[in-house]
Amino acid sequence: MRADLHIHTSKSDGTDSVEEIIDKAINIGLDAVAITDHDNVSALEDGERYAKGKLTFIRGIEFSAYSNQEVHILGYGFDYKADIITETVDTLIKKRKARAEKIIEKLNAKNIRVDFGELKSGCIGRPHIALLIKEKGYVKSINEAFDLYLGSKGSCYVPSGRMTPLEAVKIIREARGIPVLAHPSKFLDTGILPSLIEGLKRYGLMGLECYYPSHDTDTERRLCFLARKNALIITQGSDYHGKNAASALGQMSRDISESVISKLARGEARFKTKSDL
Repeated sequence: MRADLHIHTSKSDGTDSVEEIIDKAINIGLDAVAITDHDNVSALEDGERYAKGKLTFIRGIEFSAYSNQEVHILGYGFDYKADIITETVDTLIKKRKARAEKIIEKLNAKNIRVDFGELKSGCIGRPHIALLIKEKGYVKSINEAFDLYLGSKGSCYVPSGRMTPLEAVKIIREARGIPVLAHPSKFLDTGILPSLIEGLKRYGLMGLECYYPSHDTDTERRLCFLARKNALIITQGSDYHGKNAASALGQMSRDISESVISKLARGEARFKTKSDL
C-alpha cells in the first residue's frame, strides 16, 4: 500500500483542510493517510467521516516534546476521545496560547504591531506568528522571523512548557495507540539515537520514522537497521504542511504492508511477529 503517515492540516501549522488533503491523496494514488497535527486532534473526526469508503484514514498526532532538546513523538490509532488525550490536548493548546501572547507582547514592545486575534489557528505555534509578521512586512521570510525574533536565540523568544518525550509515549500508549519517534536523523548524527530509543522503548515506544524527506539513502539504511534491531515498526511520512513547506504530499509513499497499515489504524498495543514490522 502507498501511504503518507505524517501530514499536517490547517488545524495546526498546515495550510490545507483535512478534506483537501484527502482529495489530493486520492488524486495521487495514495491508499492510506495519517493526519498528525501538532498537539491537537480537531481534524480527526471530520477526516474519518470524509475518508470513509475512499481510503484508509489513520488517526494521528505529533506531540512536540522537549527534554534537553526538542523531540517529536508521533502517535497512531489511539482513542482520540479518551480522557488522557482530551485533557492533554486542552492543556497544550492553553500553553500554546499563553506562550503566543507573551511573544506578541515582546514583538509589540519592538514596534512590531501584531495582534493575537490575527492568528488564524486553534492550535497556535511560532510558525503562525512568523507568517503573520512576514505578511505584515516586518521580515522577508519565515526563517528571518525565527532568526531575529522567534528562535531560541531571537530577541522575542519565550520558552515553552512542553511535556517530556517519555510523557508523550506514555500518554499515547495509555490511549491504546502506537508511539513513533519522528524524523530522528538529528539524533543519529549526534550519536544519541541508540540510547534515546532504549530509554523511550522502556515506556512503550513502538516505531521509528525511517523514511523522511531530509533522510538520504545512507541515513534510511542506518535507521532501518536500528529499527529492526530494536523490533520497532518502520514508518514513513512527508511532514506535509501545504504551501508553507517544501515537501510534497506523498513524497515518501513507498510501499508498506497492508498488515502494518491495518495495525496502525486500529492502534493495536503490540505487533505479533517480527514479520509484521
